Amino acid sequence: MRRPKSRHGFCSACVRIRILEAHHCVPQRYEKATTNSEMVHLCAKCHLELHREWVDPLGKQPREVFLDITRQFLWEKRN
Repeated sequence: MRRPKSRHGFCSACVRIRILEAHHCVPQRYEKATTNSEMVHLCAKCHLELHREWVDPLGKQPREVFLDITRQFLWEKRN
C-alpha cells in the first residue's frame, strides 16, 4: 500500500498550518476504492488522535459508523 504524499496546508481538525496527511474516512481494509470526497487532510497529531477513537471491538463496523466518528471528531476539534 502506498501512502499518499504529504503536503502543507490547513489541518481540517485544528485549522493550523501544518504538514498534512490524507485520512481515509472509511478504512481501506474495509473498502478498496475510496473517493477524494471520503478523505480529509489532517496534521499528524490530529490524525493519530482520530485513529485512537476508532475502536472496532466487534470487527467490521458499517461505513456510516466511521463517517460519523470522523464528522464528530472534526466538529469537536473546531468548536
